[in-house]
Amino acid sequence: MEEIKAGIDLGTTNSAVAVIGDDGKPFIVVNGDGNRITPSVVGADSGNLVVGDNAKDLQSIGCIDTAAFFKRHMGDANFRVQLGGETYDAAGLSALLLRRLVDDAQERLGKRIGSVVGIVAQGLIAEPSAAAYAYGLAEEEPGKTLLVYDFGGGTFDVTVARVGEDEIRVLGCDGDHHLGGKDFDDALANLMVDLLCAECGVDSSEANLTESESAMLAVQAEQVKRQLSSRESVRVPVCVAGMRGTVEVRRGDFEGATMHLVRKSMDVVDRLMVRLGLLWAHIDAVVPVGGMTRMPMIAEALESRFHQKPCGGVNPDEAVALGAAIRANLPPRCLPAY
Repeated sequence: MEEIKAGIDLGTTNSAVAVIGDDGKPFIVVNGDGNRITPSVVGADSGNLVVGDNAKDLQSIGCIDTAAFFKRHMGDANFRVQLGGETYDAAGLSALLLRRLVDDAQERLGKRIGSVVGIVAQGLIAEPSAAAYAYGLAEEEPGKTLLVYDFGGGTFDVTVARVGEDEIRVLGCDGDHHLGGKDFDDALANLMVDLLCAECGVDSSEANLTESESAMLAVQAEQVKRQLSSRESVRVPVCVAGMRGTVEVRRGDFEGATMHLVRKSMDVVDRLMVRLGLLWAHIDAVVPVGGMTRMPMIAEALESRFHQKPCGGVNPDEAVALGAAIRANLPPRCLPAY
């Protein structure tokens, strides 16, 4: 079987695999379910382990035998999850996800993935560097300064890097590993419950959700959040705590409930800029990474500081995998990672 090199982004919320096509351009390899990204979720269905879309489906129907956002717990010796009669830590769950990604990609391509940039084998690459490759910024004139704003499902990171002759050099990074899309989902879920309680004439403090209801609502809130990136309002049926109804979630209300989270990310950006002694005038390009950067209020917050639109033309959910695939197929050279 022919052997190829791939790039993998093992994300907190979603993961992706990319390779270089016959035309020399990177492309995302769809998974076994025909989707471009794979939910970073592991579950147990009748005792059998399921990974990705199937595990996400279990979450959506309230199954509590699932594990998500486990990347947030990497290195936490106290984090343990029981699934299918076995106990897993964050690294073990990540290994299951990685195996599924590789198996799906090999099945789709009919080729063996011999080495990977992103997680194992050939090497690791800093996510900001991978994103720069995806946006074509690695080919920019040396000396360009990039600010990579990486807002994923479970973590937020910001990096300032400089394009060199044969490398992308990280000047500094900062972040909050307990700030991510999940926090927006939680806030939106609370808003949806409040709206339902108001419609049903119930005090929201008395609405006690079961673990199963919370799991279903979390998936529902994530879907509504995505819709609100392109729509002003979304009507959604909600059934929790003995109440049932259809609520209208407006983008303005959602933004009001989560603007403090955007400000929190910008505080991290400002902190890094101060530490590096940089002004926004020193930044040549802002690189958006992670699905959260699709949200209008985040794009507006970045533009208000940079006075230009962030880089576009690349799906922010796929940027790291695409960039890692490009790097995997370049001649070996030293690239810094953090």
